[in-house]
Amino acid sequence: MASTPNIETHEISDADLDMVSGGLADSLTSIAPSVTGLASVEGPLATVVSNVAPSVEVNASGVSGLIGNA
Repeated sequence: MASTPNIETHEISDADLDMVSGGLADSLTSIAPSVTGLASVEGPLATVVSNVAPSVEVNASGVSGLIGNA
């Protein structure tokens, strides 16, 4: 007999989303020097770096593109 999972959901406020997106932007900005340091690599990793580098300073809408390119 199959059981139905008990899934609990919660609404997320705009303030909570703003706090998360701000944290992501801070984290991505802090890795900018590391991404720039990888710019000299060649091959598939170079493609990832070239896709990531323009997106380092992003807001929440840029994060999905950043992950998609990587």
